[in-house]
Amino acid sequence: MDLVKLNVIELLRLQAKATEELKRRNIVRTNNNPLGDYTEWLVAKQIKLTLVKNSKAGYDAISDAGVTFQIKGRRITPSNQSRQLSAIRNYDSKDFDWLLAVIFDQNFNILNAYLVPHEVIGEYCPHRDHVNGRVVVMSGPIVNDPRVMEMSDQLRVNKFVQKTHDISAPIDTAKLTSTIISKNKSLTKTSIREHAKQWLKLNCPSDVSNKLRVSKYYPEKEIWFFTFPASYFNSKKHGFLNVMLQYKNKPEQFYFLKVPFSYFRENQSDFNIRTTGDKFDLHISAKKRTWLICERSNNIGFSQFEQ
Repeated sequence: MDLVKLNVIELLRLQAKATEELKRRNIVRTNNNPLGDYTEWLVAKQIKLTLVKNSKAGYDAISDAGVTFQIKGRRITPSNQSRQLSAIRNYDSKDFDWLLAVIFDQNFNILNAYLVPHEVIGEYCPHRDHVNGRVVVMSGPIVNDPRVMEMSDQLRVNKFVQKTHDISAPIDTAKLTSTIISKNKSLTKTSIREHAKQWLKLNCPSDVSNKLRVSKYYPEKEIWFFTFPASYFNSKKHGFLNVMLQYKNKPEQFYFLKVPFSYFRENQSDFNIRTTGDKFDLHISAKKRTWLICERSNNIGFSQFEQ
């Protein structure tokens, strides 16, 4: 066999078969190497990033605009379907802006690729002492969070992995990267909140003192997204929660829901509470047929609280 004549994917598949045999002989314990290096190389090539050489930098690649990425890959096989990534250490240092996670099948075909904002990891992935880091599993609630973006098609690049194997001329993803970054940073959480406060002062000044929660509009799923603490179910929680939903095309305008805390308590069993028990998520629908119904609940609606 002339290895020089094999393309990248063929070499990876050959390496995988060799590793599986070594594992059967109890020589090695994992099937994944050299997946990490390949994933970083693939992502950097297709999204036009620069890989960093300093392993202590806390990120793997950086864009021309200075946006930092940690890149992780996971290969699943018939004997191991886990989508758990290697641990993210020093998370609180905020060394990277985005996690880009790529899930491969046993033949190194891309199944999924996700672009995850740094703050989302902290909400879903607790610190685990035994690995001294945050354990991220790319399935379940985290991949359904509207802030997480699917990137499979962009990384496949007309399915070059399965077909042409030609990566000498990747698609122009500069515009794609710019769109992703601007879409998520064009209106920060702080500015959205300030807009909401100003709207309340002008339109409902008597309600300004209530606790405030604000969501931007997520056009991809036509929802407003919230993560609330389970303390909202507490019997000692009284009064109202101001829930502000940003207009689709008018970022300084809002729908205003004045929700009594008792409503959460009375319907606790119908909300989608996380397995950790400390939070619950709301996907409030902006669709006409299900207007202001929480899609992550047993048909709990909020239209009656619209002011």
